[in-house]
Amino acid sequence: MPSYFSRRYTITNRPGGTPTGPTDPGSGDNAFAPPTDLAETPDAYEVRMELAGVDPEDVNITVSSDDQTVVIEGTRRASRVDGSCRYLNLEIQYGDFARVVRLTAPVDRDGATAGYDNGMLLIRLPKRRPSGQVRQVTIERGD
Repeated sequence: MPSYFSRRYTITNRPGGTPTGPTDPGSGDNAFAPPTDLAETPDAYEVRMELAGVDPEDVNITVSSDDQTVVIEGTRRASRVDGSCRYLNLEIQYGDFARVVRLTAPVDRDGATAGYDNGMLLIRLPKRRPSGQVRQVTIERGD
């Protein structure tokens, strides 16, 4: 992993997996893993995923109960070709995929948005802000 990436964040191919890049031949995990970028702004995290040829209806995005883990799962369906086609080279990966993004701070899951344009999925996850409200706690007397 290039040194300019923060080690505080991890992106894995499967829940409980080890951090990998888009392809990791030595991992033994032959899962389709779309290239994924993670960026942080002062107000939000942004996840960009290259999903050319994937129908947005075939993608599921969930934010975990700890509000710090995002799971993106889906399927790229193979194109149908007639039997007269003989492949000379096959590089496009098809099938199921899952990427898990672990963040260092909780996000506002109700404010999360996702868009899909020109084969790119963009997920925006606003950071959860402290309420800033002070709550007075009263002490009850035991009589």
